[in-house]
Amino acid sequence: MTDLYIGSKVAFTLTVAFPAGVTNEVIVEILPSTNVTIMAIGAVSMTRGANLDIDPNTKFVYHPSDDSKDVSLPQLSWSYYVVHLISFLMSTFIFLFNLYLQSAYKIFTRGVYNFSDVTNSNTNPTDSENNLVINYEAYVVSLEGLTDGDTHWVSAGIEYNNSYNVWIGQVSYTMKTSNPVSQVFPVCCVFTTM
Repeated sequence: MTDLYIGSKVAFTLTVAFPAGVTNEVIVEILPSTNVTIMAIGAVSMTRGANLDIDPNTKFVYHPSDDSKDVSLPQLSWSYYVVHLISFLMSTFIFLFNLYLQSAYKIFTRGVYNFSDVTNSNTNPTDSENNLVINYEAYVVSLEGLTDGDTHWVSAGIEYNNSYNVWIGQVSYTMKTSNPVSQVFPVCCVFTTM
């Protein structure tokens, strides 16, 4: 398990291999948080193998958490924020700020691709040509209700064949509510005499 703190970003890759023929009613769901808002969805991208016939207009639909209006950042020391802001200011802060402005103060804890039917022509035997690959990010946005060392699960699921078949994958993380230990290395100089 990996330790995560408030503001941590994690990148994921979900690869779905399709058999030859038609797979009916394919829905992919990404859930960085389920019952309690701990993590929010960041950037999402999708690529498909050349054998797959998928509607190119299929969009990822973000769903806000039920408690979006009540989510607030915990009060932590300034040193905590300074250490973290310096390390990911350009990527995380700007992304979250834009998401914050665009989402009307909503936190998205669920996202769905509804592909309907996916057809695999199987004309190219290379495995990657039969795959759908979804890359996504999740950010820790709240530690409310957690104690240091609690486990948090990030989930992704796929329904297909009219929800008759379901696949779910999960990854666990150790949530840290305390400030991370910052390492300070002394500056050392080598002096030579002449």
